[in-house]
Amino acid sequence: MYDCLIIGCGPSGMTAAIYLKQAGVNVAIIEKNAPGGNMNMALNIKNYPGFSEIRGAMLSLNMFNQIRELKIPYIYGDVIELVDGDIKRVITNKDTYEAKSLIIASGRKNKELRIMNEKIYLGKGISYCAICDGALYKDKEVMIVGNSNETVEEALYLSEQSSAVTIVNEEKELDIKEELKQKLKEKTNIYYLNNSKITKLIGEDNLKEVEIKNIAYNETFVKQIDGLFVSIGYEPNSKIYSDIGIKTEDGYILVDKNKKTNLKNIYAIGDITKKSLYQVVTATSDGAIAAYDIINNNFN
Repeated sequence: MYDCLIIGCGPSGMTAAIYLKQAGVNVAIIEKNAPGGNMNMALNIKNYPGFSEIRGAMLSLNMFNQIRELKIPYIYGDVIELVDGDIKRVITNKDTYEAKSLIIASGRKNKELRIMNEKIYLGKGISYCAICDGALYKDKEVMIVGNSNETVEEALYLSEQSSAVTIVNEEKELDIKEELKQKLKEKTNIYYLNNSKITKLIGEDNLKEVEIKNIAYNETFVKQIDGLFVSIGYEPNSKIYSDIGIKTEDGYILVDKNKKTNLKNIYAIGDITKKSLYQVVTATSDGAIAAYDIINNNFN
């Protein structure tokens, strides 16, 4: 039995755990992937106080080292069910855990293209993380789908090692900040397919080709590539939480100013919540606020 269980070991979850542990609360973290969450996918973070620039994976490691130094239990597992009550039951694919309070910090996952065979080619030509898998495509031709600052940052990263990078975008032009437009102009191996979308994935054991439709002219053609990166945004990991009656909007959990959900002693923080700004600094702030409320209401 724990005083508090935190689902998710991203920046918000780790911050909440640090605050709770330092206040003497019996807390543990449950995580199904590597500590840090989507922060690991950020090549360089330039707006987190204390660091003029730091790799996302390094900031994740720095935070997780604090978790280890404080001897906060880290439970590896995938949460598949929650049971609400005076005592919360968290059921994972490996075991069941109980706690008096619960903090949901399970973040967001990458959106999929939702076309046939996408899951089959995952890890076999398709990736949702250029920072994680870009090195696998050294001197090869790759494609990235998306229209955001993050898409272009990943394309720039890929261009440093791949022979050619093509950005596929359904709009007339990329909707990105001016700084990135200037960086794109300096690249000679980044190409563009605007007004275009991928309609078919082709290959046997591995992805070899993609069928692309030009929306403006309603024409299709096939292009051979070595790798395809998908960068079309995120969606919250909230299905099992809405199943127990936690209020959501567009899949994001609704919370009050103290990060409380509509269910007693259940909080939500970080990217899984409905808010206006999704940044590492706001995630850590969420964690501190939720922890402070739990400490004041239960342990003072």
